[in-house]
Amino acid sequence: GRHGFDSVRKRLALFLLLGFFVQFFVSYRANIFVSIVLTAFLLKGFMFLEKSWKRERFLRALHACMAVLLLAGIGAVLLFLPALTASPDVLRALDFARLNTSSNAPFLVDPLYGHLATFVAQRPVLADLLVEYADEKKLLDAYAFLQNADYSVLEKNGIAYVLNDRRVVNRLVYGNVSLAEDLEFAGLDKVYANDSVFIHFRPAWLEEVLSKQTQ
Repeated sequence: GRHGFDSVRKRLALFLLLGFFVQFFVSYRANIFVSIVLTAFLLKGFMFLEKSWKRERFLRALHACMAVLLLAGIGAVLLFLPALTASPDVLRALDFARLNTSSNAPFLVDPLYGHLATFVAQRPVLADLLVEYADEKKLLDAYAFLQNADYSVLEKNGIAYVLNDRRVVNRLVYGNVSLAEDLEFAGLDKVYANDSVFIHFRPAWLEEVLSKQTQ
């Protein structure tokens, strides 16, 4: 009856408002404005449909929309899940970093592994590709070193270690082109290697730390 229809409408409004608040707390900049406008637009649209359609037709359309959103969400998770997981080689390299490096040693990691390095290796990282509010300048610095071996990036950011894929620089979540040769850095000391990942150490970092301590 009408009471049940009002209950559905209230639950729908609550669902949209909760979605807005979740977006508000995980987003910034224009996304907040977009969330407000989208929430208001959806509420207005459903109110219009409620008045112009019969209850059964409205509910069918509502259920169809929610099913599409659910499937789209599942598809997005499946699409990006590989980027949020790591191969055993990457995990072994991160375990090595956690067990064999200073806890305050800054890392320049391939930005695709920024999240994992922070969580698994428990080390500060220069850039993280999967963070929405990531510092674009630091992302560009990371790629400037990985792709062009710009050693000034390491000095400028006080980097101690570099962790990178052996044959690829992950500028994209998918579709990166493999390199013709291993990605090694002559100006650094390689301290770890497996089939997929290298870790290099910058000796100058230790000298910089000791110099600061003696000042």
